[in-house]
Amino acid sequence: MTSSRSRLLEFGDTIVGAVGGQIHYWKHGAASFPHFLLSVRPPHVESILAGRKTVEFRRRFQGGTTPCAVWIYETRPAARVVACATCRHRERDRPDRIWLGHGESGGIAKEIFDAYCDGCEAVHALVLSLVTPLPHPLSIDVLRDVAGKGMPPMNFRSLERKTAEQFMKLGVEGPSGRSDPLVPVQEHVANAWRPSDRKERS
Repeated sequence: MTSSRSRLLEFGDTIVGAVGGQIHYWKHGAASFPHFLLSVRPPHVESILAGRKTVEFRRRFQGGTTPCAVWIYETRPAARVVACATCRHRERDRPDRIWLGHGESGGIAKEIFDAYCDGCEAVHALVLSLVTPLPHPLSIDVLRDVAGKGMPPMNFRSLERKTAEQFMKLGVEGPSGRSDPLVPVQEHVANAWRPSDRKERS
């Protein structure tokens, strides 16, 4: 099997772009892509990693252009960066229109969506693809060491490219420096994390 190190190619040309040998946009102009860290609650992370949730709803998101790279921080009790993904499309509209277009992909019930959007004239739908779990999730201590104070964000935070490169390097190699395979959940949903094996993967 091709190692993660070789899949990542050269960091000057690729980063998220080589995850799983599938995402190639980094070497096609994605050096300038924005990177964001999203804080996501554990039940929703579980659905994202299982491939059941491909749209993330946000009341607020100042993400600029798409596509962009998204790093998923699972909130407490896990408290770690667990995956990277591509946001190929972002839509902002009235809640009813967002639900009409993306409700089936959002992984939540309509009443939960309505409660979340209560009082909002418009909400954001982030369409995620090529969600890829990190072989070595980044603990909250590592996150703060790499990305600085103020981490993790309550909602989202933009990341510098050098920070994203460190995320990828540490997420692939871990503290031992050994590269492990990256497997997009869309290809291998059976390999998506389950609550029973989280401790084994940490």
